[in-house]
Amino acid sequence: MDAAGKLLIETDAKGHATYDAKKGAYVLGVNVVPAYRWFNGKMTYTLLGDKVDKTHGVISINKIEGGPTDGQSLIWPMKIMQATQPYDPVNRTLVAPHMAGDDATSYGKNFSWEKAIASGMKTSGADFSGKVDFLKTEMYWPLNHMVAPREKTLACADCHASGSRLGGLDGIYMPAYNANRWVDLLGWLMALGTLIGVLLHGSLRFYLTRKG
Repeated sequence: MDAAGKLLIETDAKGHATYDAKKGAYVLGVNVVPAYRWFNGKMTYTLLGDKVDKTHGVISINKIEGGPTDGQSLIWPMKIMQATQPYDPVNRTLVAPHMAGDDATSYGKNFSWEKAIASGMKTSGADFSGKVDFLKTEMYWPLNHMVAPREKTLACADCHASGSRLGGLDGIYMPAYNANRWVDLLGWLMALGTLIGVLLHGSLRFYLTRKG
């Protein structure tokens, strides 16, 4: 709550919420470059009741399938939704808290994770130990909407550059991004040698023709 006892909401200079008491803190971005991943259209999900291990680091809510060698995958732009969310450390499962509503067990009403999770898990028919901890999660969202207009289509240099947006993606060779200075130097020397050879050959032919 703020000093006046109202729900605390903080905004940036443009009026966008950066913190909401009911939802937590936000990290906002404009013209964010997506992540790029191989994707064959199939996903596997972490379901309510599946065991999770906080010590493994970030828990994937969904896992995309595919790779550069399966003959089915394409390179997809992805938004990776990163969050901190509650889980049950005793049962080692994710939880389904009751977030919205005007009743006494809604998190947005009482701000008690224990009450909100107990209510949500009861409705879901899942077990809840009564203990709450938090872990880091991520979820892949394939971008198939909110696509930029055609006048903002990517240029060649967006990928064919030292700072390529496809950098680090397995299974591809990206000219300019994957450049090797010694290979480049050798290539330029070969090109220069070819040019010199052509000029010498042409000059010699011209000289011999004039000489008859």
